[in-house]
Amino acid sequence: MMSMNDKGPPGESFHDLEASKPIIKQGTFAYGDLVRCGIEIYQTDICPGTGDYEDPEERREDKFGTFYNVRYLWAHDNGRSFSGAMGFASVESAMRYVESVACDVRWS
Repeated sequence: MMSMNDKGPPGESFHDLEASKPIIKQGTFAYGDLVRCGIEIYQTDICPGTGDYEDPEERREDKFGTFYNVRYLWAHDNGRSFSGAMGFASVESAMRYVESVACDVRWS
């Protein structure tokens, strides 16, 4: 099973592989009331576990299926992501999460 620390094909990290996943929803949020930064919700087939032996199994082990992850994008760095959240069961639950933690979210 691949975790976030494992590598796929030589030269490709988990994050590189995730960058090619289909984007389902896009939007922006206000950062510091001055700058609009991008948001992407994308579909993936894995929700990486922590790999920590002290965590309960449902949190420790990777899960496979259909999941939706959130990527927050830098406004000034050509759309590179700087943070995110993962493992949502639906696009709607990912959107609700974003709206609960980010300011002035606008979906396109």
